[in-house]
Amino acid sequence: TLFPSHDICGYWVAEEYAPSLVKLSPEGKMMRRIFPAYELPRSYAERKTNRGFEAVTKIDTKVFGFLQSQLPIDKDFSRIVEFDLETYRTSAEYFYKIEDGADRVGDAVALPNKTMLVIEQNGKANEKSFKRIYQIALNASDELVSKHLLVDLNQTPFIKHEKIEGIAVIDSKHLAVANDNDFKISGETNFKTGITPMEGTDSQLMIIELEKPIY
Repeated sequence: TLFPSHDICGYWVAEEYAPSLVKLSPEGKMMRRIFPAYELPRSYAERKTNRGFEAVTKIDTKVFGFLQSQLPIDKDFSRIVEFDLETYRTSAEYFYKIEDGADRVGDAVALPNKTMLVIEQNGKANEKSFKRIYQIALNASDELVSKHLLVDLNQTPFIKHEKIEGIAVIDSKHLAVANDNDFKISGETNFKTGITPMEGTDSQLMIIELEKPIY
């Protein structure tokens, strides 16, 4: 996600493994890396493997990092951390309820009216698929966010993709959504030959026209 911070234009990147939030300069140089137990809640270090921050977005001087899935201590919600760019500290935390049939957040983006769009999914395709876009509003810190269904992606051609992990706002009635095809990798690498099967799904971008404006 590219946006101007309070002091310099640049990028904020959500990183799954540590997990961490990473600030990059406009040229792509890492300026700061934000970790659990330092600027972020310690509990975030207990995330499931490869289920750290899956999305990052910004409203005013706050950056919001979305954990992909529930922490082991949680049941049916994942967490959203609010990071203050003026103090460089965690300023709030919110809880995002994961619906039955889903198990992860795919991406998120802020809207001009200070609500957000969130992709919720289960990483499965076709008849086992759960893929939806919700519009959410943050309530008080340490409370569940308010959410309502905006788009059911199972009613689109993207039902055939396993992971939908990119969303951008074009205007108040149009969204761009992209799948993650994991570089088309479709099997294990043969370490004797060095060959990795590359026959997976192509990367695709879909433009969605909404029935009515969302801001």
